[in-house]
Amino acid sequence: MTTTITPQPTTAALGAEARDAGERHAALQRELATTDDKITDAAKRRDASSVVWLEQRKRDLPSEIAAAKAAYDQARLVFGSARERERRAELARKLEQMHERRIMQERAIALAVTSLVERCRDWGVTVRRLSELEGQLRGRPAAETIDAIRAPTLQFLDHAFQRLLDLLWVEHRPATVNLDGPAGQAERIVHRALFGND
Repeated sequence: MTTTITPQPTTAALGAEARDAGERHAALQRELATTDDKITDAAKRRDASSVVWLEQRKRDLPSEIAAAKAAYDQARLVFGSARERERRAELARKLEQMHERRIMQERAIALAVTSLVERCRDWGVTVRRLSELEGQLRGRPAAETIDAIRAPTLQFLDHAFQRLLDLLWVEHRPATVNLDGPAGQAERIVHRALFGND
């Protein structure tokens, strides 16, 4: 035995059904509003069968109007529910896309941080070797020269990361902090990257 799967009506089809039900309800109300005039016209013409039929119709119309109103209300409810389901499905689709985008961006950030850490490690080795060579050349301990060599880049990195984390969630461009040296360079780079050029 096979079962037949009935396709669900589209939101557009449900909207059309709701419109049709509303039009049916409105048409019955208009008919009721004009029935007394039609009865009077039929009586003036001495059309007894029309008068009888119209009076019966006048008695039947309130129940038909109530049924049409109930059908219209139900059709609007079904259409509204379908439209809400459609809206929520679209939001869920967008949410899933944004989750996927975030994951890809986080992977890219992890790769960039890994690359930065590797470059910093190489830079650290170079700074240590440089300080040893300068210490040997000038007769000073390497510990004295290493601070002087690494200070500008450390200031740059410190300010860049601090400002990045401070400004990342700001929607409107704040004023650039006027700084000189490595911190000023970091400030300008972070502002340009986050907010573009002005």
